Amino acid sequence: MIARDLFQHDGGGRFEDVARLDRLAQEKLDTKAAEVRAEEWKWLEVALDFAYGHTTGLRRVAPPAEGLSTADQAAYDVLRQEYDE
Repeated sequence: MIARDLFQHDGGGRFEDVARLDRLAQEKLDTKAAEVRAEEWKWLEVALDFAYGHTTGLRRVAPPAEGLSTADQAAYDVLRQEYDE
């Protein structure tokens, strides 16, 4: 799958079967997309690349931040006090 040059000193090479690499990458993206869809995101599209200008005008949307649990907040407070001292 990877062709290497006998005299290449950096251990580099090139992929001989680019279609197979693209298929494997797409399968991995699809698997991860299924995991994210299970988290109830309303829209998700995966692609190996985007056409030039595809992302123009898009903005990043982040999920709302969740508060810390009582145990996590207590641990944070102890560490914060230790840091301040």
